Amino acid sequence: MIRDIVKGMVPDKYHRRLYEAWNDYVSGWASLHYSQFGEDIIINYLLDNKYGGFFVDVGAFHPRHYSNTYFFYRRRKFQGINIEPNPDVISLFRRMRPRDTNLNCGVGAEISRLVYYKMQDPLCNTFSQEYVQVCQARGVEVQQKLEVNVAPLRDLLHTHVPKGREIDFLSVDVENFDLEVLQSMDWQSYRPKVVVVEDHEYTLSHPEAPSRIYSFLKDRDYSLKSVCAYSLIFLRNGA
Repeated sequence: MIRDIVKGMVPDKYHRRLYEAWNDYVSGWASLHYSQFGEDIIINYLLDNKYGGFFVDVGAFHPRHYSNTYFFYRRRKFQGINIEPNPDVISLFRRMRPRDTNLNCGVGAEISRLVYYKMQDPLCNTFSQEYVQVCQARGVEVQQKLEVNVAPLRDLLHTHVPKGREIDFLSVDVENFDLEVLQSMDWQSYRPKVVVVEDHEYTLSHPEAPSRIYSFLKDRDYSLKSVCAYSLIFLRNGA
């Protein structure tokens, strides 16, 4: 039946290729993932294909596109907390991710308001003035400046994580503000099994010179398990 549907939708020279791709997917030889660099494939492996878990996504960007959490929301029935300061996309999260808690704010060292820079390329949106300069050097200009509420991650988790609920993985991608996010978390109360974080300091060519993020998580008993472009994926020791 699927073969007949595909035949009617696309030219003959493509229908066999599409049918084989579909067949691979339903038979388990292929799968659908959404992360920018395949991070969700590694996270799923480290979580042993778990169903019904819980995540925290800081700098969630979009409910589906380039998302480290959408695969788990859709395919593994996870739910969690999406934290995204861009007011333009929070309505999408509330519509597309109704099981989640969707917070339109940023994360910082203390409760305050910070300037949020919306760039021509939304992947470059940031709180970091230093990163804005890097983007401008590449020809990506600031489109808008907004004052956005921010709070420490520990406060947001204490308020929104259900009592007794463990966090299976934490995803942090906030364009050069990532260490500040990690430093604002209560690592005694919350010990995610997996942490994925963007880090432009760490390089595979010089692993003997660890980054500040690498050193921070190593000191909290995490080991680096994978590097996906700019994302480092850590596993809690003994997990």
